[in-house]
Amino acid sequence: MKEAGVEEIGQESVDVDKLFTIQPDVVIQKAPMSDAVQIKSTIINQIAPVVNLAYDGTWREHFTQIASVIDREKEAQQWLEQYEQKASSLRDSLRKYIGKETVIVVGIGEIGYCLYGMRNMGAVMYDDLRMEVPKSIQNIAHIKEVTLEEIMEINADRIILTLYRSHKRLPSVKKVTQHLQQLNQDHRWQSLKAVKNKQLYGLYDTNHLYTSYNAYSHNLLLDKLSEFFVK
Repeated sequence: MKEAGVEEIGQESVDVDKLFTIQPDVVIQKAPMSDAVQIKSTIINQIAPVVNLAYDGTWREHFTQIASVIDREKEAQQWLEQYEQKASSLRDSLRKYIGKETVIVVGIGEIGYCLYGMRNMGAVMYDDLRMEVPKSIQNIAHIKEVTLEEIMEINADRIILTLYRSHKRLPSVKKVTQHLQQLNQDHRWQSLKAVKNKQLYGLYDTNHLYTSYNAYSHNLLLDKLSEFFVK
């Protein structure tokens, strides 16, 4: 996803020519780096300061780390305080409207399904908002590809349906439609509490606006969860 003032220079590799052309003020990359990026790291460091975001770091740590490099620590702290207030208010509302009901996120891929775990959307839902976490979700760090039977075993009170990248590509609209049609015709799916009680929520976004692990996405997700669950 491209924002104003942000240029993507590669996922698994780096377009060094493009990097020289745009002459960025700062380069943000994940750590550990892929072998392809590691090879070019010396060149990258000569072009601009580099911020390495550790994969096992929290999104708040990533946010403040970037803010420090661009001299925006004060603004970042103010933003985080506003986020905490927003999350706290929504947390109180969720306690009133859904109480101890369980909520899971099911991803629809090109081939099958996945469950989203404790990271990304889970960091907002289960940590910031303290929503009920099914035990099987507690053991999933990021995502886990699952069968319909495994989703049935959880039988959550509410289900959010979204997309997930399988084999490095998102499912087509046609494929998602096919999956949903198959589910609607499957008696096992129809037997789930969330389906019978009409507690299904669609969050289909091809730009990862809600499923990414960053401050911007999490703030948007708070709004979307409020829209879903707060009457």
